[in-house]
Amino acid sequence: MDITLVIEPDPRRTLRISRYLVRPLFLKLTCVSVVGDVLIVSVTGGLHGVVSIALMISTPVILGLTLEWRARLGVRYIRRSRMTAELTEDSLRLSLPDRSSNWRWAAVQRVVDHRDAWLLKLSTHQALILPKEAFTDQQRAEFLAFAERKGFLVAAVASTRSRL
Repeated sequence: MDITLVIEPDPRRTLRISRYLVRPLFLKLTCVSVVGDVLIVSVTGGLHGVVSIALMISTPVILGLTLEWRARLGVRYIRRSRMTAELTEDSLRLSLPDRSSNWRWAAVQRVVDHRDAWLLKLSTHQALILPKEAFTDQQRAEFLAFAERKGFLVAAVASTRSRL
């Protein structure tokens, strides 16, 4: 496999996928914070009703705003830059105008198939984005065959909440 892609910047797609990747972390942190808030209220002998409700509501809101800010900050540069992706049998290389990064395929845990992009998951909350429109039909077939041969491909994910 020897595929070279030119990926045009799409700020909305990049932000949408970043939010999708951060969502599981947000849900876990929200659950932990609500349980923590309940424990604080029960240990302190019950805070005033309004204070305890404000504590339980404000924690997920603050977490949400913080994670949204991190999602935007983390992809700010990528959203505005044209990227080149080179896929070979051994590795994947992503190049921006002033830097490039290499990943061996062993670093990829799985490939998640969404409506308009393939996400090469490196960890639970980190992924490389390969937009489907950057592929020709032949490249798409070659990439899918490679991903299936490596055992990466995950079935298409319903994307009602992620709006992908």
